[in-house]
Amino acid sequence: MTSPSQSNTNVAAVSLVAATAIVIADMVGVGVFTSLGFQVQGLSSPLVVLLLWLVGGVAALCGAMCYAELAAMFPRSSGDYNFLTHAFGPAVGFLAGWLSATVGFSAPVALAAMALGEYAKSLLPGVSPMMLGLGSILFVTMVHLSGVRQGSVFQIASTGLKIAVIVGFIVVGAVAGWRAPALDLAGSFQANQVFSAPFAISLVFVMYAYSGWNAATYIVGEIRDPQKNLPRALFMGTGVVIFLYVALNAVFLFTTPIAEFSGKINVAEIVGTHLFGEAGGRLVDALISIGLISTVSAMMWIGPRVTMVMGEDLPALRPFAQRSRNGAPTFATLVQMVVASLMLFSQSFESVLEFTQFSLTFCSFLTVFGMVKLRYTRPDLPRPYRAWGFPLVPLVFLSVTLFMMYYLLETRPLQSVAGLAVMLAGLLVYAVVSSAQLGAMATRLSKLRLGLIFAVAALGGLSLASPKAQAASPDDNARFLAGLPVPAESPLAPLTKTAAWENHARSFDGAFKLVDATQLSHVRNWAKDNLNLPKRSNLFYLFSGPDFLYANAFFPDRNTYVMAGLEPPGTPPDVSKIPEKLVPTALQGLERATRTILQVSFFRTAEMSGQFSLTPTKGTLPVLYVFLTRSGKVIHDAQVVRLLENGDIVEGEKAMDASTGGTKGAKIVFSSPGGPDQTLYYFQANVINGSFAKTGLDALFTKLGDGDALVKSASYLLHGTPFSDVRNSLLNHASAILQDDTGVPYRMYGGGWSVKPFGHYSRPIPIFHYAWQGDLAKLYQKEAPAALPFGIGYRWRPNQSSLILAVKKETKAAASQSAPGAAAAAPAQAPTPRN
Repeated sequence: MTSPSQSNTNVAAVSLVAATAIVIADMVGVGVFTSLGFQVQGLSSPLVVLLLWLVGGVAALCGAMCYAELAAMFPRSSGDYNFLTHAFGPAVGFLAGWLSATVGFSAPVALAAMALGEYAKSLLPGVSPMMLGLGSILFVTMVHLSGVRQGSVFQIASTGLKIAVIVGFIVVGAVAGWRAPALDLAGSFQANQVFSAPFAISLVFVMYAYSGWNAATYIVGEIRDPQKNLPRALFMGTGVVIFLYVALNAVFLFTTPIAEFSGKINVAEIVGTHLFGEAGGRLVDALISIGLISTVSAMMWIGPRVTMVMGEDLPALRPFAQRSRNGAPTFATLVQMVVASLMLFSQSFESVLEFTQFSLTFCSFLTVFGMVKLRYTRPDLPRPYRAWGFPLVPLVFLSVTLFMMYYLLETRPLQSVAGLAVMLAGLLVYAVVSSAQLGAMATRLSKLRLGLIFAVAALGGLSLASPKAQAASPDDNARFLAGLPVPAESPLAPLTKTAAWENHARSFDGAFKLVDATQLSHVRNWAKDNLNLPKRSNLFYLFSGPDFLYANAFFPDRNTYVMAGLEPPGTPPDVSKIPEKLVPTALQGLERATRTILQVSFFRTAEMSGQFSLTPTKGTLPVLYVFLTRSGKVIHDAQVVRLLENGDIVEGEKAMDASTGGTKGAKIVFSSPGGPDQTLYYFQANVINGSFAKTGLDALFTKLGDGDALVKSASYLLHGTPFSDVRNSLLNHASAILQDDTGVPYRMYGGGWSVKPFGHYSRPIPIFHYAWQGDLAKLYQKEAPAALPFGIGYRWRPNQSSLILAVKKETKAAASQSAPGAAAAAPAQAPTPRN
């Protein structure tokens, strides 16, 4: 084992200010800007939420006291690796070092760099977030390779900028929008919430936001007078962050209505927009991106020190111990840069973080437990600093950390156990690299080869040790997005235990319960009583967008649904591929995208397109998944397809190739539980004259054969000459058309159709005032139909809504001449029921 002095062969160049800066920079990432929205869902009292952040800070401070005692005793860089080696032996120390040196810092660097790129879009909208993130890693690496002194200066400057940005936001926010006098602060405190489950669970995520309080222990060997300055750096850094976190959340809570950011991830942006307008929200994003530079810098500084010290101790890793003349561990830094960049490009850092959270938390628990152990087993060791309040202080930290591990095992058992397995795999690596025979081999290996071997072993070992994630089925994805439980064995099951999903499920439960009670149940009953049509295989529903809800309510059990709209289909959603931090955003996007139709029975195309662009679940397919699942359907398969001009449908790889041409669409195969397979096609189609024929829809209708049509909320396009082709196609191919007044004009049905009115015909809404149909009004006056028990179309209130059912007389006559059983004749090939 190398003595502490061996890692201090270079002049200690890190000042107290720089050491404090690295603690602050490593602690303050994006957690404080994103987690409040989920805390206020279970904690309604603002003062209790602030107490939550204060309690989390106290727990972090307890950990800092314990680490300060260990660092003053053993002032050697590398953090947990050094402390666990002294407390439990080199093998246990190597486990922590193996985890930190491979993925423990590389994955957070990649995550911080990607977050920097995403937030920086407000400043540089035309630059790829991936390239911005990669650029930040390369730039910071070059700074730290230039030397310890240069890295210290940069860390102080970038952290000072971060603090200035946050303090500036706190001050300006407080001045611009302080509402504290309007709050009954004493009355708002609810003591019972402090002892509630939401408080305990929220504390887990608050502790993640405070992680990094031990950062300076990884460079203690480079700090001037470490026995004095290291404890001071930990206390000052943690204390500053506690103040910033509590004050920042106070501004969030007391300046912006909680309802605006409850359940949301982009809290800082929402508050900035509320206080300063849309430009303020973009400014906040830009400021967060600037602050993240210091976070990337801190982890690129301290991470290589673990590998460096391991190289001092183990001959097989000796190249990692080499420093430049300026004191920088060049080789170790370059290896971490390569691994972090690979994770950034492969987008694997999210899954890596999931697998390592439990192991990293366990290392902190074991380190503080080791400090307690040494108090009793080695009371003779010199202790320049002794943790205050022993044994209460370590007991507080151990209790909080133990609860965090319990929560991770409860909510993510597979990832937690797998992460522990990855850490324990380090024992095998230790057995190999600690072999004396490898010392000579290390000298024969070039540094480049050893670096590649180490990087590949780290990434490959994680991949092999981690269980291969079972792919979520289309139905699992649909149920998750729809806010419905998934099977316990589904890889998405752990995500259903998050506050974001639970809030989403409650939101959709309430929304769909309401729309079923006020609308869909009445539509289904009305359809049974009034749509006495022969059962046909197909439904043609153009101008539909992803509205399967009303297609199914009016025309259930059709073999094939053909739907079309201007909205893109997107790709079949795979929740497992959405970065976990963006899942809440995706769920919120779905809620926004479906809000209009759930309230007023139709989509607004422009509005929905904008909503799709704000969520990782882009396109109509996620909404179709939700509507199918909430209609009681089971989804078996979904894929992208293309509709050719001749009506042929291309599937598979050719459909993904834009050079195939045709109309882009999607195909979903589904069924009612135990029922036969059904198919839904959705196509992104512009059906104006000149484009309609090229879409292939008319040819597809011909190939599918007899069917009915549904038209509603179609902006009266079928009234005008520019859409005469699609209008004629519906009149030619549909045996019956159910529509509101925006569909085919009444005058165009002529003598070959029988038309029956329902509801009350009102004048079109003002924007479509020109589409008034006097002849249709006369029909309503003559027939005097009963009011519809539901609202439909632009006049979506029940007493204003209207529908007409147009049936081809030939079809009606043919049906009347058929035997009673023929009216519901099965298609040529009977579908196969699902078990």
